[in-house]
Amino acid sequence: MTLAIEDDVATDLRLLRAYEPVVRYNQGELFFPTNVEGYLRECDLLVGSSERDREVIVPVGELTPERLATATARPGETLYLRLVQRPMAPLELARWRNRPDRQVFHAPGRLARVGLFARLVDAAFSASLLLRGTVPGGTAAAAQVKYARAREDDQRLVYYGRVVRSGGWIVLQYLYFYFMNDYRSTFHGANDHEADWEQVFVYLDDAPGGPRPVWIAAAAHDFVGDELRRRWDDPTLETVGDHPVVYAGAGSHASYFEQGEYVTEIPLPGMRGVRGLLEALRAFWRESLRQPDPGDLASALSRALSVPFVDYARGDGSSVGHGTDSSWAPVLIDDDTPWVDGYRGLFGLDTYDRVGGERAPAGPKYGRTGAVRMSWNDPLGFAGVDKVAPPSRQPDELRGRIRDREAKLSELYRASTSRPGASPPTGRWRHSTRHGQPSSRPTSRSWRGNAASGPVSPTRSSRFAGSWAGSRREISATHARICATRTARCPPPTSSTVGSSSSGPPSASDSCCWRSWRLCRSGLPRGGSRSDWRSPATRCSRLPSGDGSRC
Repeated sequence: MTLAIEDDVATDLRLLRAYEPVVRYNQGELFFPTNVEGYLRECDLLVGSSERDREVIVPVGELTPERLATATARPGETLYLRLVQRPMAPLELARWRNRPDRQVFHAPGRLARVGLFARLVDAAFSASLLLRGTVPGGTAAAAQVKYARAREDDQRLVYYGRVVRSGGWIVLQYLYFYFMNDYRSTFHGANDHEADWEQVFVYLDDAPGGPRPVWIAAAAHDFVGDELRRRWDDPTLETVGDHPVVYAGAGSHASYFEQGEYVTEIPLPGMRGVRGLLEALRAFWRESLRQPDPGDLASALSRALSVPFVDYARGDGSSVGHGTDSSWAPVLIDDDTPWVDGYRGLFGLDTYDRVGGERAPAGPKYGRTGAVRMSWNDPLGFAGVDKVAPPSRQPDELRGRIRDREAKLSELYRASTSRPGASPPTGRWRHSTRHGQPSSRPTSRSWRGNAASGPVSPTRSSRFAGSWAGSRREISATHARICATRTARCPPPTSSTVGSSSSGPPSASDSCCWRSWRLCRSGLPRGGSRSDWRSPATRCSRLPSGDGSRC
């Protein structure tokens, strides 16, 4: 058993190393991926429900991964780490900014790219920071000092790797942990928060001939679901051998597949409530009052009242990965890793920001609410890969779909012919066992369709079943009415023809009535149409020569 586990670990590490991304950073980046143990040595652990009633339960220097895994909070309280216990004072912060080894980041003003109204909205967003819980000024600088101290003890550039096998896919999940997100304070972005988790996924086809990369997905601003992924053969995806290239956002560390500067829009605080109200009013106007749809006013207003920010993914700074001067140090994690599975709190300072932008994130497995992240629980559904089959399984998948469609068609056909008063359509039908399931195909022209065109679709079959039953009922009613009219004119039957039964056919001496009775009892003559039943004159005209005039 131990040898089997060791073999699985070695296989997973080999897969992770074979396709690990190359991450390119911006000039001026302060924080790079590191290990959690060094971060915990610089943190204390707190619990509370607000800034006023929080308390330290594990002081700085005593926190370990094992102790973190056993920490719990009472209902209504939140567990969280705190990296910076004392932010830098203004004078200390000025000396830090003027240090000689600091890399300077240059960028034009982000508001130069937008209009006057967007600048007014940005002023409102800046004012909201005074009312919200935010990361104190000087926190990013103090965090950088602690990060530099941790790098002296451990210079590895770490990613946490996880391998999941499901549905013919092998999912390689790469998780990067940063001491700080300094997007706002260093790169004029939207927010700051202690600790930062980012992730990239590589989806391999678990083919008989060996794993083969098919998709890649990365978490980024303004993208969800299918928008997170790209095909491995996408011409815009840059690779170095079998290693995809990812560009990290400056300070935000969001992942992008192409080098550039991305304008992202952040809604004003409080827009969520306004959006919900507008959507409710729209539904009332359209569904209750039956008025024309005014359009998605909530989305229009949200776009108008959004603050533009630029996420810089230039890739002009340090790079880590295959073919660069720096290499990765992978660390495997899974559900059995104690601190991953046991700790449900935040990995940095909880500012109790109502908007949430300045609150620290939770760990790789859980969200801020304590629920399991979709990216952990269902990595295929997270990027929409669950909707497609691996290439090696697509032929079997298509054959299965064909069998399901043919089985459904056969079921619809049987249902259409088993109703009271219904009968199969004209024409001969044969059953085949193509793909192992029976299917029905007409061998002659029927249902006003061409038999050579193949099986009828479920939609067409369902439509025919209803129309056929309705037509049969109409024909039967007309048939009975005409028979009653025609045979009423006939003389009483004679015993010479039918014996003593009074319900037998009319007398053979009246050729017209005799043939009318026979026609009514036997059904429509071969080649007749439905309209023949509706006109007695037409009925008689179909009898042998001379008989129609006697009717």
